[in-house]
Amino acid sequence: MSEGIFEINEPDVVHEVIEGEAILINMTTGSYYSLDGVGGLVWELLQQGPTSASDVAAALRPAVTGDAVMLESEIAKFLQELHAEGLVRPAASSVALKPLQREPQPFKQPVFSKYTDLEALLLIDPIHDVTTQGWPNVKSPDDS
Repeated sequence: MSEGIFEINEPDVVHEVIEGEAILINMTTGSYYSLDGVGGLVWELLQQGPTSASDVAAALRPAVTGDAVMLESEIAKFLQELHAEGLVRPAASSVALKPLQREPQPFKQPVFSKYTDLEALLLIDPIHDVTTQGWPNVKSPDDS
């Protein structure tokens, strides 16, 4: 079985990295996410282009300390979780990643926080689903 290659699921996912924290919005589901620590570093590497867990682990090695085999295994699980959320998608080929040059930090399992409290607002069609006052004033079923 070959290793999976993943890329950011653009344009369905919009994202920004701010001070090491990646903020992602899945515009298809309306969920938004926060990835910090190692998760934010992984997202920074994904921004370079399609890649695999082993390539992410290799590019991450200068920025983290810990067992290389465990690192790659955890990154592979994390990429699968991102894929399950629709944040990344399979890709045909990968690019060469530039290693992260940071002060090394202890490796901690990458995780993300998922938020669903704004799904309804994020999924509103700003042209067809709002009143004459505009977004975020949503039409009621009685409005035509």
